[in-house]
Amino acid sequence: MFDIELLFGLGPSLYLFVKASTNSPGQFIRRYYWHYLPVALEFSYYLTPAYRQVQHHLISWPSDTSHWLWLVEQAGAVISLLTYLYLTSRWLSRHKKELLSSPGQQQILRWLEKPVRFYALFWLAWLGLRTLDVGQFGESLPINAYYPLLVLLSGTSCWIGFVGYTYSYPEQGLTVAVAANSEALLSQDHSAQLDQLRQAMETDQLYLNAQLSLAHLAQHVHLNPRLVSKVLNEGLGKSFYEFVNAYRVEAVKEKLVNARYQHLTFLGLAFESGFNSKATFNYLFKKHTGLTPKQYVAAHHQANSGAVNRSESTHSDDSPPDDT
Repeated sequence: MFDIELLFGLGPSLYLFVKASTNSPGQFIRRYYWHYLPVALEFSYYLTPAYRQVQHHLISWPSDTSHWLWLVEQAGAVISLLTYLYLTSRWLSRHKKELLSSPGQQQILRWLEKPVRFYALFWLAWLGLRTLDVGQFGESLPINAYYPLLVLLSGTSCWIGFVGYTYSYPEQGLTVAVAANSEALLSQDHSAQLDQLRQAMETDQLYLNAQLSLAHLAQHVHLNPRLVSKVLNEGLGKSFYEFVNAYRVEAVKEKLVNARYQHLTFLGLAFESGFNSKATFNYLFKKHTGLTPKQYVAAHHQANSGAVNRSESTHSDDSPPDDT
């Protein structure tokens, strides 16, 4: 008998769980399988004599290839989990900025932050115990000293998986009128559905609703929410939030240079265009245009004044000479 840890699987599982929960829960994309390649390699390594015969010590200088392999595997596991904790935290931070700040969406984010904090605390506790074992006991602590942490990890991981599987996502709580053939369209061309979604934005201007959700949009176009998410992802390479917020940014850009809206502040224009958060508006406007609203207005005025000057110069060159 020998121990199989498969620590390389913790980080990818957390990252993909959070990513799926903030995009399209329950939908796993094949291109994500490569995240588990290190797990397959780790499992293969555990089956080799090189793992079963090695003396597992961190503080002694490796004397053979088997010991070197074990140290590389241990270091790789630490690096893997820390990397995926960073990627998960960055994903949540970016998603929080792009989200509409509705109570339901904030509820999802608060729930997803719990497993991130747990795995971060678990890894700190594990590293602390390993440091104590190496520094104070010369790696002589029996394996059962680690059992409480391992049992906590296993139990909490099962709990996170169960709650995540049974969690009622707010956007999926609405009753949606689904077209009878919407599931059959999953593998077909999406141009017709894209036209419907664009019409919902450009003609019906649903983006002006600050509380617009994926379920509301799906209900409006009579499609399944999963189908809408898939169409946007495969047809435009965008998430629901990216799709809607792009129209809001364009609406703000038009209003910024329209004299009819000069009485409104930048934040007022943002609210008029469907945003309901100053931080989200500022972040997305800069992301789409590379400029702040003030810089965008100044650049527009400068471009217009340059065009006027060129026009006046052209008219001056074309005018007939004076009869003198």
